[in-house]
Amino acid sequence: MISFSILLATFFLSVVSTTALPRFDHVVIFGDSYSDVDNPVITTSAAWPTYLSSYTGLGANVKSYAKQAKQCIHIQTEQLPEFIRDSSTHPPDSTLYIVFIGFNDLAALGGDSLVALQWDDRLNVSSCPVQVMSNLTATAGAKHFLWFKMVPFKIVPLFTPPNGSFKDIGPQVAQLGKLGNSLTTALLEDFAAADADLSVGIFDTYSLFNDIHDHPSSYLNGSLPPDVNSYVTRNKSRPADVRDSFMWWDQNHPSEQINRIIARRVAEGLGGNTEWVSWLPSKPPTSQSYALSLNKKTIVALGFAIGVLYSW
Repeated sequence: MISFSILLATFFLSVVSTTALPRFDHVVIFGDSYSDVDNPVITTSAAWPTYLSSYTGLGANVKSYAKQAKQCIHIQTEQLPEFIRDSSTHPPDSTLYIVFIGFNDLAALGGDSLVALQWDDRLNVSSCPVQVMSNLTATAGAKHFLWFKMVPFKIVPLFTPPNGSFKDIGPQVAQLGKLGNSLTTALLEDFAAADADLSVGIFDTYSLFNDIHDHPSSYLNGSLPPDVNSYVTRNKSRPADVRDSFMWWDQNHPSEQINRIIARRVAEGLGGNTEWVSWLPSKPPTSQSYALSLNKKTIVALGFAIGVLYSW
């Protein structure tokens, strides 16, 4: 059955054409350890932005400001200020801004605090990426954005039994992530529709990771049978050809092979819609659709709340 929150998130969508994409010659990335190239969790290899710079041929023009252990608020307070100091080197018309965040935000809601927090605290996880984009538009004249959905926490070893460190709160965090993705999508649709000069894309990390988990032999090419449940660091002496058999590097980070896959799929989506990248309509709404959109955030937020309540 389709969840109530997802129905609410899609009910008022209008059908309009997407804005033609430019040829991007710069890519700027904000996020957490999944995108940290200066101190990658996988210390013997590379994070996905490094592979993206290779696959696109952009080299040093792919710049990641992401840092490990950060939440979305840290993009606003730390990463954006660092970027602004460098922003003269990033032309707005041909620079793509990527936001990949949320893992640490939801993990921070763990334990008993999941019940104690107000709804606003939970919904801020979903609205923050849109706020980052809005700030970039205001401060750097940014026009082109790509948001990565949060990964499906239900398959992340950290949250799954029998050995996951946070397995007891896994179902709640997984549901928050799924419904949070729906809310952010709805907010981004409004953001994209507000200005015909904007192009806003969504990279469906959620579905991609599920597909890797369900069809590992199509993605994992190591010398051992594909393994989507264990992780490389349970035996750090594994050689490189064995490591590519694993979906996960440790309990909460993807393996190097998954980083390659992420980079390849993003590179493919820079020219337009693909299986994993969708570019949203970018057209000022009509007076009627604008009136409907004014209520959409409230409606989707209500659906988000009801969906989580029923899931618990």
